[in-house]
Amino acid sequence: MLTGPEIRPRSGNPPKRIILLFHGLGVSGYNLIDIAGVMNRFIPDTHFIAPNAPYPYDLGTASPNEYQWFSRRLRTEEAAVEGLRNLEPIVNEFVDKQLEKFGLKEENMAVLGFSQGTMVALHCFLRRSKPIALIAGFSGSLIAPQLLSKELKSKPPVVLFHGEDDEVLPINLMYDAGKALKDAGIDVETHSYSNLAHSIGQEGFEKAIDKFKEVLKISTNN
Repeated sequence: MLTGPEIRPRSGNPPKRIILLFHGLGVSGYNLIDIAGVMNRFIPDTHFIAPNAPYPYDLGTASPNEYQWFSRRLRTEEAAVEGLRNLEPIVNEFVDKQLEKFGLKEENMAVLGFSQGTMVALHCFLRRSKPIALIAGFSGSLIAPQLLSKELKSKPPVVLFHGEDDEVLPINLMYDAGKALKDAGIDVETHSYSNLAHSIGQEGFEKAIDKFKEVLKISTNN
């Protein structure tokens, strides 16, 4: 079972929604939980969870705070697909447990992914039977887009953000993902940013918050 840092609603009320944050390669949920603290001020009555990936990072220094969703020792699409397929039941079990725990439905859940976390979100949540409210992906990609049409089970809206100066995952990967998602009939937005490397930029982050508020139906009365 995945575990990681969590932030409860500021109001102290039971949560009306859940936002999951999927971290990148070689770090942990603590790498993203700080931005949940910011989001918590704008998205009320929301429980934020940043689970640690289930596997130790196998290209790092064996630090206890270095995790990976799937191995990148073999830089092939086949190896990535195998890793994602193995990961899928782990993520699904975690998601089901959280929804049951808080008495919520998929429509009350959204996901923010960064880098490898975006890859995981796009793979797993497009293959669940019921769509979540939103996938927001930063600096990531869609692994094996040619498989999507056969394996697609739900069509949550997707918004992608990418820096034009990303040297880890080039920005063309966002455009490729956007095209594949659009061709599959998914409502997708893509946003590029100049002078931004492999990171979550402030402008994109603010736009993501607005998008979360929109799809989760958050009004001034929430």
